[in-house]
Parts: sequence; structure tokens; C-alpha cells
Amino acid sequence: MTGGLESATVGIQNREKTDGLTVVYDAPYVHDSLAVVIPEPKPTWLFANPTDFEIPAGGSANLNVVLTSVGVPDGDHTGAIGITTDDPEHRFVTLPVALHVGTAEAAFALDPEHRSPAVPSGWVAGRLSGLDPCAPAAIRPASILAMDVVGLAPGSTVGLLDCGALDFRRMEMLANVPEGAASEIDVVGEVANETWFRALGTLWMQRPRLTRPAGRYAAGTSVALSWTDASGSPASRYDLWFSPDSGATWSPVASGLTLHAFAWTVPATFTNQGFLELLAHATSNGAFVGTTFSGPFGIDAPATAAPGSRRADGLRRAARGAPAGTRDRHARAGGAGARAGGDHAPRRARRHRAAPGSSHVRARTSPRELGRQRRDRIGGGARDLLRADEDDDGVLHGPDRARAVARTGR
Repeated sequence: MTGGLESATVGIQNREKTDGLTVVYDAPYVHDSLAVVIPEPKPTWLFANPTDFEIPAGGSANLNVVLTSVGVPDGDHTGAIGITTDDPEHRFVTLPVALHVGTAEAAFALDPEHRSPAVPSGWVAGRLSGLDPCAPAAIRPASILAMDVVGLAPGSTVGLLDCGALDFRRMEMLANVPEGAASEIDVVGEVANETWFRALGTLWMQRPRLTRPAGRYAAGTSVALSWTDASGSPASRYDLWFSPDSGATWSPVASGLTLHAFAWTVPATFTNQGFLELLAHATSNGAFVGTTFSGPFGIDAPATAAPGSRRADGLRRAARGAPAGTRDRHARAGGAGARAGGDHAPRRARRHRAAPGSSHVRARTSPRELGRQRRDRIGGGARDLLRADEDDDGVLHGPDRARAVARTGR
């Protein structure tokens, strides 16, 4: 090397002169046969310890290697651990290390109308596809999380269809899907000992607006429901479902509704956790448009009356399909007959003088009297039927039979 050696600037830079590395700047640094080694930057995600140790002949030692993804951009990263020894045959040993940061990409499809008898009606199903590795049996169920908040349905497992069949609680999952024409659904999980994954899918979710009266409902009453469509998304038909247990199970109420109103008869399922679900389907092809949930609400037992009262009798008659008050009319008719009959009813008879020479007096009964006596016997029978034919539930069947007896005279 020629020239002055008291000052030198040494370094490297790229062709565009936008990135460089300075070794020395304006200093007495260089000399003959100088070699400058610029090693690769040490990975910020790779650490090994201890960094200095001795191994006796025939012995071994453990080297702890730590990898971290903190502050490391997504993607694949490579590095190496170099070991320098005094072994003349292995002066330098290199151990390659690879790190993947991020998640494996996959696709997810949710079926909002899935109500297969094979799973509880309170579940909604979806499937993973395009996952590498496609190993549904290796997916940890506890790692699955949809929309950042929804885990798998309690008691469900990862099915083996496609790259994994996943079941979620219906109301919890669909209520968390954002409203929109192509709402994004994301599901994350872990393939054990392999990788984490993120699966993306979309779902049309334009919710109808369901209106119902506030408060608790009595079983057997009629509740007026009405609804409107989401703006710009008219639907052609609707399905209505009911859940008595906060969405754990569902039962159909009506399907194929074409109007925007429905009179719902409240079931005799007493609960404080009732919900209704209204599903809307498209005008053009009947595809799923959106769904909405309404609740919770309570259902109480129907109003009751004191046993034996006319109101209680009317409720029982209504349950049998007979008009209220029928029992009262029949009971009054039967009672009148019972009072007219009986062993102490007066019996009038015309007595005739005995014919000359006869030894006894013969009593004759007029046809009118015979008819009255027969009516008395019918009345007594009705009284007995009224007493004998009262069921355990308090519904009297005797009056109906008494009327039949009165008609036939038998």
C-alpha cells in the first residue's frame, strides 16, 4: 500500500450509495497485509448459551438454544450457530437454524343453516381447507378461537372432514359476525407441534329487525311479532326458531313465512332464558341473507282459577274443546231432575171406590202421572251420574250422559 497511512476511511456500501457500513473514518488504521472481516449480522431472534465451555475427552455438554419472534417480521428466517473447537479435525462446526414467524394460511367456510340431527341444534358448523399440514386430528380443540372471542362448542371435537370440521355455539358465533354484504370471519388455532394457523372466510350477514312486545309471556297466549328487512336486502321468506335455554337448543316455530308479521303461540316451556331467531332468505335464489336473535325473555304458566269456580270450569271446558258454561247448564238441568225425583217425591193417584162385593180398593195411575214418574226416574239417574262420573281432574261428564238418557228415555 502506498501513500500516507496516517488517515484512512474504510467501509462498504451498496451501488446506490444508500446503505453502507463504516469500518474506520479518517484514522491511522490500515497497514500492509491488513484483512478486514465483516461478519453477517447476528440474528436478533437467536441466542445460545453458554458461549464458552470445555468438554473432557469422551464427554458431552448441553447447549441451550433460544428462539424468539418478538420484533421479528412475519416470514421465514434462517441463521446458524457456529462452534469453534481445538479439535484439529473439526475446527469449526456450523448448526443451521430456521424460524418461521406468522401463521399458516387456510380457508374457512361457515354454514349458517347447518342443523344436522347428528349434532345439537344449538351448534353451527364450519370447515377448514387449504391448511398445510392438513392434519385435523392434530389440531388442538382448546386452541380454536373465532372472531377473537368464540371457542368451540362445549363437548365438541375437531371433525376429520377436509382439514378440520369445527362446531360452534350457534347464537354466540352468528351474533359476533359483523353485519355486511361480505363479512370477514377469521379462525385461529394450532396444529400441535407444527404451526399455528389463521383461516379466513366471508359470510353475507344482513340482519332483519325483529320486534316483539316487552315483558314476560304467559304460556298459551298469542304474541304479535313483526320485522323489517335490512336496508337494501329484501328477503322473500323467513324461518322462525325458539330456544328455551339461551341458545343451547332450538326448535322450529314456522318456516317459509312470506309476510313481515306472525302470531306466535307461546309454548308451555317455563323459562327465564327464552330466545327467538329469525332467519332471512334471498328473493332471487333463496340463499341465506342474515339472522337475528331476540331475548332473553321469560315464559310463565297460564292464569289459573280456584277449583270448582265457573272460571276454572270454563278453562277445563276450553281445554276439552267445549264452550265455557256448558257444565253449568247441564248441572242445573241434572240437579233439577234430581230434586224432582227421589224416594220422597209425592206420587198422586186417583182412588176409586171398590166395586160392590169386592174385598179391596184398587188404585189407578193416570197416563200423565206415569210420565211424570218416568221423568223422576230419569232425573234420579242423572243425579247418580253427576255424582259418579266426576273425574280426578274435576271435569264432569255426567251431564252429557244424563241428556242422552233424557232423550231416549232409557
